[in-house]
Amino acid sequence: MKSCTLLMWLALVFVPMLALGQFDADANRYDTIGIGGRRQIAADALQAIKEGVLIVRLASNSRKLEELDKLLANKDLNENRRQRLQEMKDQTVAETSEENRLVVEAFNTFYDFSDLLFMYDADVQRLKQGEQSGYFLDKNLQVDPNISLNGRSYIIAFYGNNLSSALKERKSVFVVDTNNIDLPPPFPDSSDKFAFEFIARWFDVTDTRQGYHVRKFNRRLHGLYAEYQEKGLIK
Repeated sequence: MKSCTLLMWLALVFVPMLALGQFDADANRYDTIGIGGRRQIAADALQAIKEGVLIVRLASNSRKLEELDKLLANKDLNENRRQRLQEMKDQTVAETSEENRLVVEAFNTFYDFSDLLFMYDADVQRLKQGEQSGYFLDKNLQVDPNISLNGRSYIIAFYGNNLSSALKERKSVFVVDTNNIDLPPPFPDSSDKFAFEFIARWFDVTDTRQGYHVRKFNRRLHGLYAEYQEKGLIK
């Protein structure tokens, strides 16, 4: 009976982990880069943020809203269909705005590893092209032309789903470069291995899921930075 109970427990714990691919996700994603190379990438990125700025990319849902606007512009729409589309647009705007508010609040409250800038994902191409200002956001999430990158080094973070993550259906803080490519482990993100976030949050002091992830991401940055300083990877 005890052996059956143990087998059932192991199945409950480990089968979901295997389904999520947590045992080999990180190894397979960067199997062409050795551990020494990945550590150096992480060290360089940490130093870039510490000496420069972390740019937080906020969702705009611009494509979805543009498609809805195109549909609403159709003069042949019947009134019921127009009303449903308008409700969908209003809901998208409201939900996007509220999540962005919570993300910005979380970073402003729990992040202290480096300076911060905020921008919408629709303007990433301008950043990539080297534009230094004209799309960064103020505390009200409005573009402020006076806020500038000023030539500082940077890394991009976002709160959302990561399609290359084994937990892609779960929102976390992830970090990418200007080509939207994930920084490889051991550079930290805030995702919870083995999908135990619901347990960890019981013991966390933050009020929102965004706050929980930003606080953990900030803590992991500090921890890895200190570790790499001790090892001489960061001067």
